[in-house]
Amino acid sequence: RIRTQLAILFVLVLAQRIAEEAGAYPTLPARTAYPPIPLLEPLRKDSAPFRIAGVGDSFPPGTSAMYGLQDVRGYEPMTLKRYADTYPLWCAAQPVWFNRVDDLTRPFLSLLNVRYAIASEAVSVPDSWREVRSDRGARLFENTRVLDRAFIPRTIRLGVSEADELIEMDHATDFADVAWVRAAMPAQQRDNGPGRVTTIDHGSELLLTAEMQRAGWIILSEPSWKGWRAYVDSSRVETQIANRALLAVYVPAGKHNVRLIYRPESFVIGRAISAIALIAFAVLLARTRRTPDRSGGYESITTA
Repeated sequence: RIRTQLAILFVLVLAQRIAEEAGAYPTLPARTAYPPIPLLEPLRKDSAPFRIAGVGDSFPPGTSAMYGLQDVRGYEPMTLKRYADTYPLWCAAQPVWFNRVDDLTRPFLSLLNVRYAIASEAVSVPDSWREVRSDRGARLFENTRVLDRAFIPRTIRLGVSEADELIEMDHATDFADVAWVRAAMPAQQRDNGPGRVTTIDHGSELLLTAEMQRAGWIILSEPSWKGWRAYVDSSRVETQIANRALLAVYVPAGKHNVRLIYRPESFVIGRAISAIALIAFAVLLARTRRTPDRSGGYESITTA
């Protein structure tokens, strides 16, 4: 009887809340607040993972999120320290809001997989960029030198100090030519690749198909937050830091499937706690038995 009463009470409270809230926030189609933008139509045809940027104050990152676009300028209160060290190489860091991009010719933007940029009609087409479309006072540019989300650089530099690393990166003109990797190896400069990598983006997962003519490093334009896990043909491998703040994975020669998945420690701990709680609940439920009471009915008794 108590369970029945509690169930009825729950249904009544739920119905009251639904009736109260139904008219307070009416449901409208997403396009009501964010209608389709003709300027962005060419982006729908691009199946490979890419990022965008706005020049100056164009197309704020909060807006780009509503259209399912990955904006390199960021829009979050927390930033990886190593990633913040790269700001002088590609943006003007603002104390609030987002990182402003003023110069699209900075090579680091190509490294960050910035394939498209949105600017006002007053902005000229930068070197190594081309205009894709213009509409209503805005222009869409495409980067002709953009690097894929995952790529194989031609040369690897190991053992460079952090101070010298930033200086050398500031003078770099093509990050497809050289990458700086921090690994437990002697200081050296070595040839890398060649090879080919294709990437599929699944949100918190990146699936790579790598064809390596010889063993080498794959560089990924993902900030190296703790929690990234890498697997080469189902075998877990260690990730390294490349270009100050990004990810690098060492892959043997041949064709391999590489999987990177983001599982931060907080998620792993929370998942374990949830699993333990479910198991404990199932055990208690299994040990619950029903015994007859004096009136001929049954009552629930949980035995220890």
